[in-house]
Amino acid sequence: MKINLKQVIPKITRKGYKVEFKENKNNLSLRYKAGSRTVELVTQKELNLDYKFFEGLGLAIGDGLNYPSINNPHFNFANTNFKVIKKMDIWIKKFKVKRIFYALNIPLKCKDQKTIKSALTELNLTRSQIKVYRLERTKRPSIMIQVSGMFQHIYLNLFSYFKEYILNNKEARRAFISGLFAAEGHVKHSVYGTPETIMFTFNAKKEKELALFVKKCLKKEEINSKIKIGRRCSLTVYFTDYNNMLRFYLMGGLDSSEQKKEKFLSLLNNAKIDVHIKGD
Repeated sequence: MKINLKQVIPKITRKGYKVEFKENKNNLSLRYKAGSRTVELVTQKELNLDYKFFEGLGLAIGDGLNYPSINNPHFNFANTNFKVIKKMDIWIKKFKVKRIFYALNIPLKCKDQKTIKSALTELNLTRSQIKVYRLERTKRPSIMIQVSGMFQHIYLNLFSYFKEYILNNKEARRAFISGLFAAEGHVKHSVYGTPETIMFTFNAKKEKELALFVKKCLKKEEINSKIKIGRRCSLTVYFTDYNNMLRFYLMGGLDSSEQKKEKFLSLLNNAKIDVHIKGD
């Protein structure tokens, strides 16, 4: 299924600037004037609403900058998993964004060259295309992608526009949840080394509606989840019980993160599962 991107984009920016649209057979040109400065982007005219699109949207909603200040024109995405960063890089480029800023944050004690080489290989970049920062408080290497200008205006409207479609379309729902889990999900193990809980963690102040939406999506998959508000404004959507966890695995909920999927399968090997079949 495809949709004209023009349908998704508001005609007025958050700061009140009027967006001008021009389209041809394949492309959509967007621009607005902010004083003497012109902001523009030529992107694809149609969005292909496939699995990869909704997986990427889930990733972005999970680890992207979703509540920027009115004066912040950037879209940011950061993660410690370089393969997840690669998925987001591909997703952003679907919109034909040409200027992307990459930053690699490395702990002081980390082996620089090995980490830099890994980042460059995963994203297919040259050394001059990525900035490297050595930070004292960083525990693990992470990469941040930043895009300025018109892309933020497109991105901030995608989830609200497609929310009902995601909830009611099986492929879109499963792709979105899988991408979101790769960004915000955790597989918690028990003291016996078995899977105990699968959870999504959110900000209780800003993401309560998102948490409720995830709970609705899980219910569509016959997964019974609960919501818990923790310390430091954390809000968790979680479920236990092997029936719920296996349904989540079978729907592809772990597919967007090889790391988390491998952890779950490894823990599952330690579990004892009895199967009871009812007779006629």
